[in-house]
Amino acid sequence: MTITDIYGRVLDADGYKGRVVVVNLWATWCAPCEAETPALINLQKKYGDQLTIIALSVDDDPSVVRRFSGEYEINYRVAMLDGKNKS
Repeated sequence: MTITDIYGRVLDADGYKGRVVVVNLWATWCAPCEAETPALINLQKKYGDQLTIIALSVDDDPSVVRRFSGEYEINYRVAMLDGKNKS
């Protein structure tokens, strides 16, 4: 399975064999999702190459997701759940 993240990079599930992968479903308008973002950023920093976090947004507008990702300086992969990854 492959999907494309919000910056056009391909995420290939085969590339994550043998690694811990966290798949997070979220939205920019979801207050609990926003609250958990710093914790996910810290997890990625702490575990580096041992961990892969893939956040799948249910938002409708990829530009909103990119803006949110930039504001929070998200250090893990972000993609759109419905495959929308370009505005």
